Amino acid sequence: MSPFLIFLRAFGSLFLGAIVFFSFLAFLLTIQIRNNFLEPSFYTDALAENDIYNRIYDELLLDPEYDEEARRLTGDFNIARQDVVDLVRKVLPPEYLEAESEASINRIIAYLDNETEDLEAFIDLSLPIQNIRPVVLDYIDSQIDSMEVVPVSTIRELARELESFLRTVENKSVPLQVPSLDRVPPSLRAQAFDEALDALKRDSTLPPRSISDLEEQGNAIKAELVGGNVKAALKLAVPPVANALIDDAIAELRLELDSQDRIDLVAELAEDNDETRAEFLEDADAVRDQIDAAQTVGPIVSLLVMALTTAALGLVHLPHWRFSLLWPSLVLLITGAVFLVVGVVLKTQLPDRLASECGDLPSSACHMLTDVFNTMGSEIAGGFITPSIAIIVIGAVALALSIALLVRKRPEAPELKQGF
Repeated sequence: MSPFLIFLRAFGSLFLGAIVFFSFLAFLLTIQIRNNFLEPSFYTDALAENDIYNRIYDELLLDPEYDEEARRLTGDFNIARQDVVDLVRKVLPPEYLEAESEASINRIIAYLDNETEDLEAFIDLSLPIQNIRPVVLDYIDSQIDSMEVVPVSTIRELARELESFLRTVENKSVPLQVPSLDRVPPSLRAQAFDEALDALKRDSTLPPRSISDLEEQGNAIKAELVGGNVKAALKLAVPPVANALIDDAIAELRLELDSQDRIDLVAELAEDNDETRAEFLEDADAVRDQIDAAQTVGPIVSLLVMALTTAALGLVHLPHWRFSLLWPSLVLLITGAVFLVVGVVLKTQLPDRLASECGDLPSSACHMLTDVFNTMGSEIAGGFITPSIAIIVIGAVALALSIALLVRKRPEAPELKQGF
């Protein structure tokens, strides 16, 4: 065989081997799109497996970085941190948050999979917003039931205690004590409330509506005071004062929401990318077209190219059948081994690499993301490992056949006859 032909075969083998390598890479990437990235369970299972919907309350909301968000969901009242977590669970239950999140994931996947034309992703907070007022008022009522009762001896002291209680609520805090009525005659208790109300009228940041509501509740409040039930009286006095404060907190919360009280995730992503919503949707449409092409024809085309190239690699070495099996088998073995190693490395290193992208996120959020990425990374790595093992097995079988052909004994040459 001429040196030129030897060089041509060697170059052709390397070139075709590279095509096999990259076509298998293309196959691995495109099946990831189909089997993982376009499968809602890839995301929902990772969130559920790591108990994210409970950890948001037990870890994230205990982080001081998220005080503002928690306060908005509890009427902006100064409440002990653990109590805030318990209240947020009632305002925005984990089951509700899970259902809303999974619905958004399903909508995004349906869009990327061309099942819907419009990209919609949002968390609907209309029901949680309706829960804020009753949850906060019920909490204050429960606190009143367990408050310390302090003795008072005169009508003036009772009026000051009632005023102090209402001003504490006005300042978005929960009072710590209530006055005792034992030493104040029933006939004077109503007057004490009137004096407290007059003091609020003279010097208060409450809106006129709150004062008016207190006046409307006045008779009912006085009746409870006269009857000796100070805690029931104060429970009636809290809503007129707290309602305006809760309304302000809800109004502030709604500044971050759309007109339907939803967190528009599309708008949030657009803002993070310094784009308008329309620009972001245009880019999303382009990405969807690319994903559709990749997941529709990508696996078939890449496998077809790989098969044809492997066959061509064998043809290069004809008429030597042994080498026609040897070279393709070596290429398949090397390709499979490389991507098997890549899969193992991804399984161990990918989560840490993804976690390093937390940026300015607080540590509590970063830990949660790291756990989710660990689960997703394992799934992605599995998508590399299994096909790589299959290619290695095919290459090993072909290599065994080629070796069998190479070591097969050649027919012995007939002995030369001796004689003269």
